[in-house]
Amino acid sequence: LFRNRFSRCGPTAEEIPAYAAAWEQFLRRNRPDVVVTYGGDRLAMLTLELAKGRDIPVVFALKNFAYTTPATFLRVDYVFVPSEYARRHYRERLGLACHVLPNVIDPGRVCALWRRPRYLTFVNPQPAKGLFVFARIAAELARCRPDIPILVVEGRARGRALESTGVDLSGAKNLFGMANTADPRRFYAVTKVLLMPSLCTESFGLVAAEAMLNGIPVVVSNRGALPEVVGQGGVVLDIPACYTPETRQVPSAEEVRPWVEAIVRLWDDGEFYARQSAAARAWSARWRPEVLRPLYESFFGKVHLQPGPPFVAGMPGGSVSGG
Repeated sequence: LFRNRFSRCGPTAEEIPAYAAAWEQFLRRNRPDVVVTYGGDRLAMLTLELAKGRDIPVVFALKNFAYTTPATFLRVDYVFVPSEYARRHYRERLGLACHVLPNVIDPGRVCALWRRPRYLTFVNPQPAKGLFVFARIAAELARCRPDIPILVVEGRARGRALESTGVDLSGAKNLFGMANTADPRRFYAVTKVLLMPSLCTESFGLVAAEAMLNGIPVVVSNRGALPEVVGQGGVVLDIPACYTPETRQVPSAEEVRPWVEAIVRLWDDGEFYARQSAAARAWSARWRPEVLRPLYESFFGKVHLQPGPPFVAGMPGGSVSGG
C-alpha cells in the first residue's frame, strides 16, 4: 500500500509515518487477537512494536536463515519455523525457542489437473540452488543418456544462467527451457523426476514438497531440511561440502555419478519409479491443509502475551533483554 516505484529499496521518510498512522488505526479499530509478521526491516520492526504497544501478542513467521542477531526478536512473543532443522538451527545460533509449523501446501494451487510426465526438471537455475552441480549432471546425461529430456524452469535467475557455469552444453539436444511462471502446475504436469541439488541450507524445500504432492519422485541434496522434508518420498544424495553457493565450481563427473545413476534408475526401472511415486504422495500428505489445520489451531489457540522474548534460558539470546 505504501510502496511505489521510487521506494522499492525501502520506505521513504514520508512513508514511514503514513504507514504507522494507518497501522495504528487498523489496530485500534479491529483489535486483532494476534499479529503474525516477518522481516527485519524498519517497517517490520515498527509493525510489531506498535502491536506490542497495544498488548497484542506478536508471532514471528521465520521462514529462512537470514537472521543473525537476537535483537530482531526482542519484541516478539512466539516464533515458528517450517522444519525441525530450522528449529535446531535457531536454538543453537541465537538461542531462540521456536515452534515447528510446517508449510501448508494447497493442492489446488500446485497439483496438476492432468499429467504427461516426460522431463527431468530443474527449477530456478541459480548457484544457491545447485546450478553448477546441475550443469555437470546435464552434461553427463547429454553424453550417456541423451534420451532423457531435461527441462530448466526459470526462477529468480533469468537469462543465460547455464552459460555462466562454463560447461559446454551447446550440443545437448535434450535440454529445454520454460519461462518463469506463477502457475507451478505448468511444469509439474510434464515432470517425471524433479532434481533439486541445492547448495544452500534449505529451511524447508517447497519445490520438492510440491512435486511430491503430484506423485513426482524427487532427487535432492542433503543440505538443510531437505532430508527431513523429503523423508521416505525421495532420493537424498550428498554433495561434497567444498561446494557452496559462493564457490562457483563445477563438480567432476565422478562426483555427480550417484546423481546420474539415481536419475537413470528412476527412468528405466518402472517398478522402482512406481514405488517412489507412491511414497512421494503418501509422505507429502502431511502438508495438506486438512492435516495441518489441528496443529495450527492448537498453536494459535494458546497464543497469549509473554513476559519476555522467546529465548532459551542459558542460550546466546537468553542474555539479551529488551531494556
